Amino acid sequence: MKTKPTIIRYAQLPSTNDFMMKNKNLFSSGMVINTWFQSKGHGMGTNRWESDYAKNLLLSMFYKPRGLKAEKQFVLNMAVSLSIKKLLEDEGMANIQIKWPNDVLANKKKIAGILISNILQGEHIQNSIIGVGLNVNQIVFSKNIPQPVSMKMLSGKDYDLKILLNNFHQVLLNHMAEIDQRNDAWLKEAYLSALYQKGSWHSYQAGRQVFQGMITGISPYGHLEVKNKEGKTSAFDFKEIKFL
Repeated sequence: MKTKPTIIRYAQLPSTNDFMMKNKNLFSSGMVINTWFQSKGHGMGTNRWESDYAKNLLLSMFYKPRGLKAEKQFVLNMAVSLSIKKLLEDEGMANIQIKWPNDVLANKKKIAGILISNILQGEHIQNSIIGVGLNVNQIVFSKNIPQPVSMKMLSGKDYDLKILLNNFHQVLLNHMAEIDQRNDAWLKEAYLSALYQKGSWHSYQAGRQVFQGMITGISPYGHLEVKNKEGKTSAFDFKEIKFL
């Protein structure tokens, strides 16, 4: 019987992703580090991730894909997003959506964020460091955080973080195995069906231009495909488009 990869817990780290990147040679695929507090937690770019001590899930998983080309790396975002969605739904949460490129929403409010760092070798991904922050038991957030929500705010109950982490770890391993076995076509279908604002008209901003657009899909490279009122579809990379 195959042994489940290890979870290593720390009381505090500056950032689980940064720690794992600096010590990547110590980890094998599927291993997770978890901390109760991050003093320098961050999201994409200059975004910060704020969390009270021992209230939320803060973790990074080391993953070695099998022959995954760099051009298909967004499938990792899909798998992680869907893993969070499944965990929340297994815990009885409803109205879970995925906001491109790296957020998970509950009732249209942010409940989780994802940060993935890939190390390339030629045209393939050699290693991935998958960072996840999930709001669990925290009920008071900084006013600087736009529309946060937690599992406790939705359900009114406290959660055991260790049990929740073990459950999430298994779901994540299962989804990564689908990628390794090339059974990942369903991931894109499931991702698109859960994609926030897909198929309806909303306001967006690209550069200085504000326009009405409809999300129609995700490109093979992970770009957001948006159709404007004139019928033209454009693909946007991270930070090229803003939800208004």
